[in-house]
Amino acid sequence: MNQAELWAYGQVAEALTRHAYVSALESEHNPLDWLGYDKPTEPVYCHHFSSAFERTMQNLWRLGILKNAREGDSGMPSHAVFTCAPAESHLVAMKSWRSGPDLNELIENFLYTIGEYGADYWGLSTESNKPFGKGGRLESTLDALASIGYLDKTKDGYVWTQRVAEAMHKTGCWPAPASTM
Repeated sequence: MNQAELWAYGQVAEALTRHAYVSALESEHNPLDWLGYDKPTEPVYCHHFSSAFERTMQNLWRLGILKNAREGDSGMPSHAVFTCAPAESHLVAMKSWRSGPDLNELIENFLYTIGEYGADYWGLSTESNKPFGKGGRLESTLDALASIGYLDKTKDGYVWTQRVAEAMHKTGCWPAPASTM
């Protein structure tokens, strides 16, 4: 992985971490009884058995950004706490990327999770040929993805390139290409 790809990797991981952190802060689910806490001392992220959130949990756990909320449990958690502030998570991801998913898998996770849960809040669109994200919460992530060819930056925002097509197809954001027989 070259430096631009590593930077993009860290930025995508940070966007997922910020999404998970906001989800943990806003969650109506109260895991405190299950965890045995008297009072919450930090946000607890729960994947709610949603495939998008489970994938985020797994990837951030593999990168060392999340850890099991139950002290002493080392397995992949259903409830997790953050090992770092969201603003520092890109640094953790950049150091531990070999333990995590590859860049394409992380981008798929980003598209599937943020594209499906909170696209308006985060300013993300998965539509092709439609500018989005200018001045939005994900601008640093989008700039990083543009630097490695996944997006074109225009005066109106960002537009996905064909480099992201495989990830868009895998996540169902774009229709699969028609097969030729």
